[in-house]
Amino acid sequence: MRVVNCCRWCVWVVLCVWVVCVGLSGCGGDGSGRADVEACACAVLSEARRCMLDGDYAAAEDSIKSMRECFPTAFDARRRGIVLLDSVRMLSARDTLVMLEGLVAREQAVLDSLDGVRRRGHNAEFYAKRTEVFHLKNRRDELDAKVKFYLRKIAVDSEEVVNSSVGGGE
Repeated sequence: MRVVNCCRWCVWVVLCVWVVCVGLSGCGGDGSGRADVEACACAVLSEARRCMLDGDYAAAEDSIKSMRECFPTAFDARRRGIVLLDSVRMLSARDTLVMLEGLVAREQAVLDSLDGVRRRGHNAEFYAKRTEVFHLKNRRDELDAKVKFYLRKIAVDSEEVVNSSVGGGE
């Protein structure tokens, strides 16, 4: 129930930001200027950044995706949105990795306690726990690789954003 309320709140926030942008800046109808569209898209990105800093990664991703759909011609904002989306995904993976580290440590301690007990022929609990710890460690390794990937991708994309803004676009 709480997740549904959170999602409704996120959608409401994104729609409010979009309505304010359209109403105040005239982004919607007349095509008056690229700067207006960029300003509206940047407002949505600011909201996404705030959500990211609050730890609401799903809302941040939704804001960025709505910016892509609502402002398809805001190319500079879309470039910055790519970097922001990668940052959101990296932070989400990093938070999950931290939680998983604690879980692996607890489960490994349980496995070690079971390893010390030798029960002839009755080791099903030990083998089940060993398999569980093995899968948790694999998931931890996958998340670690994902975090490293996003860190590298953010560095490359940030460099491209800087080069495109310095060079005046493509």
